[in-house]
Amino acid sequence: MGLADRTKFRRKYIRPLLEACIIEQTMPEKPNSRNQKYQLTTKGLELIEHLKSN
Repeated sequence: MGLADRTKFRRKYIRPLLEACIIEQTMPEKPNSRNQKYQLTTKGLELIEHLKSN
């Protein structure tokens, strides 16, 4: 994506997706862990299917 600043990436992409419940953290009890990952929620999967069908 050509982004080098993690803070801006989190603020611009990750946070809005989390707030919209499109993605969720794999370790919500440790939000700042270096091993933190994200996965699609049911809502996120439905959004992808909707976008594919259009």
